[in-house]
Amino acid sequence: HIADLTVKNVMHIVRRLAMTRHCGIRQCALKKEVTTCGECSELNHCKTAGAIIANNPDVLHHLKE
Repeated sequence: HIADLTVKNVMHIVRRLAMTRHCGIRQCALKKEVTTCGECSELNHCKTAGAIIANNPDVLHHLKE
């Protein structure tokens, strides 16, 4: 919808595309067809997510919300 194309929305889309292209975690989620790591059946054994969760245990709770 053309009315939704505010500068803020366009910048959000641009950032999202850049993140999708360059973020290994996002690439993994896309490959596994999940929206976030919290939906992945391999989350408890994932080295990448494990490193992030080890630095901030609250992340696990937020991923599973």
